[in-house]
Amino acid sequence: MDNMEIGEYAKVKNAIVEHSVTVPQGLNIGYNIEEDKKHFYVSRSGIVVVTKDSIQNYK
Repeated sequence: MDNMEIGEYAKVKNAIVEHSVTVPQGLNIGYNIEEDKKHFYVSRSGIVVVTKDSIQNYK
């Protein structure tokens, strides 16, 4: 995956991650859909879409 960084202990599954995104250390994406829906767009089929804006606003 070009221009993308996954922090230590972070896990990502069933996700589309925009280029140049850094997933913070310890963040799990795609493992708890209800939690993901609070921060990211989640498709009807359960794919999590992680954009630069959504990851910057995640806190």
